[in-house]
Amino acid sequence: MKIKSILIIGGTRFVGRIVIEKLLKEKTDCKITVFNRGITNKSLFQEEKAIDFIYGDRESKDIEQLFSRKWDVVIDFMGYFPDSLAYLLSNINQNIGRYIFISTISVYDLENPSSIPITENGRLLNWKTKDRTDSSWESYGQRKVACEEEIQKVNDLDFIILRPSLIYGKYDYTDRFYYWLYRIKYEKELETPEDFNKLITYTFSEDFANVIIQFIEAAHSESVYNVITHTPKSLTKLLNDTNRLLKSSCEILPVLKATDDFETPLWFPQECLEISSIRLHNEFELNFYSLEDSLRRTLSYADAINWPKPNLL
Repeated sequence: MKIKSILIIGGTRFVGRIVIEKLLKEKTDCKITVFNRGITNKSLFQEEKAIDFIYGDRESKDIEQLFSRKWDVVIDFMGYFPDSLAYLLSNINQNIGRYIFISTISVYDLENPSSIPITENGRLLNWKTKDRTDSSWESYGQRKVACEEEIQKVNDLDFIILRPSLIYGKYDYTDRFYYWLYRIKYEKELETPEDFNKLITYTFSEDFANVIIQFIEAAHSESVYNVITHTPKSLTKLLNDTNRLLKSSCEILPVLKATDDFETPLWFPQECLEISSIRLHNEFELNFYSLEDSLRRTLSYADAINWPKPNLL
């Protein structure tokens, strides 16, 4: 089927922004509709004739603006609450072709994994009724599990659930990875916990955007996919590789035992973050950037925005 119309929910902040940029280049005959609150980067894409904007809060009656329209594909970056997601799907499922939901590896029980590396069949978190409406970070994984369950309940819905790992790359507003790049560039010494030698999987934002676009039309055997773009690497290796690429004089010093108040981005002392993406690789030919190339592209973006001080510092 030729894709003529795509609805993107969210889309102007991080990976969604990259997806829209790529769609404008690769799907020139496709009409894109973006639904969001019009708060983040509202000026983006305003002059693109191929894009329509609908503004509103999906957690309110604003979402009803979508009920009378039809789209070949819906890409949902902002599904965080299962009740409102169920309300949306029950009203648009007959008007859409494929629904692509951006989930997360946080749905897995990362402290008590059923296997290592964790596959799509890994043990998921259990959620309680209160988790469905709780907006705190502590319930994030549980809410995403509940959202996935609501999607799977919908009859005859052609859906894809994508579970990325720790995403990094251009437009990353979280500063989780950029925090470390900035410190390596500007500091002489950098202390890191010894636990940084644990293996972790990562997802490069540009590769993830390409996977999402591939699923717009691709035939698929499964409905849930982990999206990991590199083999497991320790954060220590990423920092050392970054140090080398920056030609920095920063000395990275592992701390034998971190104190209780040693809180830094991307430090997960208890969680297992070795995630398998073999299902995705078995079904599709994927040309991901190498780790070094993805780091170079991330550093180039930092150069382009003149290395602003991270909010986390």
